[in-house]
Amino acid sequence: MGVITEQQLNFLESFGYLRIPGLFVDEIDEITEAFEAVFADQRHNRLDMNEAVHRNDRRIMIPGFIDLHPTLARLRDDLRIIGLALISSMQRAMEILPSATLSGTPTSITHR
Repeated sequence: MGVITEQQLNFLESFGYLRIPGLFVDEIDEITEAFEAVFADQRHNRLDMNEAVHRNDRRIMIPGFIDLHPTLARLRDDLRIIGLALISSMQRAMEILPSATLSGTPTSITHR
């Protein structure tokens, strides 16, 4: 997987999610079907809004979205997601501790 780039971290800070092309290439059809199934189910509570932050475009939010389908809920515990969170946290720690360096694996950090 490698290290998250500064550009990816900036994207995360701007848009609230990491964009990692190909991360779920083998599961994307199943994930897309689950997303569409949750959105199509009219029983779920929805927040319909038009906010200036989104150019007043219509936005629909479904609270607890990820928990409404088992395929989506599994993503929370997927090791690829957990690994990205660890790498991102370590990179942020390095900004706070400038003498820190990453060593060996994406789960270890050493301080000089």
